[in-house]
Amino acid sequence: MKNFLKIVFSISITAILATSTAQSIEIKNRPFLGIDIQEDFFTFYGTPGVSVFGGYRWDEIGVELGYTRLEDDRWGDNIVTYKSDNLYIDGLWFYPLSQKWELKMLAGAGLFRTRSSNFNFANIVRTDGGTETSLGVRLGMGIEYNIFNNLTGGLAYKYQSNTNILSGSISIFALNLTYYF
Repeated sequence: MKNFLKIVFSISITAILATSTAQSIEIKNRPFLGIDIQEDFFTFYGTPGVSVFGGYRWDEIGVELGYTRLEDDRWGDNIVTYKSDNLYIDGLWFYPLSQKWELKMLAGAGLFRTRSSNFNFANIVRTDGGTETSLGVRLGMGIEYNIFNNLTGGLAYKYQSNTNILSGSISIFALNLTYYF
């Protein structure tokens, strides 16, 4: 009985993957522009961030260049206020799940600049506001839905490691809309 279930499971997975590949979203070989509304995964308070981005998509891969602004975020028990900017470039990989849905993964690098006030963490105190800039590695994963022929919407989790003490690493949830030309 176990072998029979394994065979049925294997055939089902193969059929699902074959069907999903055949029914992939037809947004390929096109430039795109988009916008993200983002929230820091650990704090969930403060003003949500915004990203604007553009890039180009070939079949299952793409490249994206973008700018993110996080403002008035409150971090930790010390009520640190900070504003941060992030200029990034990501490589993208798309995997179709069905005719309307696909998995989106990203890996890249970002130049992250943080300005803070009331900083008091790990025996480092900055009440006048400090500014730090660092280069970090970015990783992310999300899902996208083909709303119309040229428009997708999605939800993603993005992580960026930073070497500066003001921001450390950041984890963000993002809702996005992307328009393909």
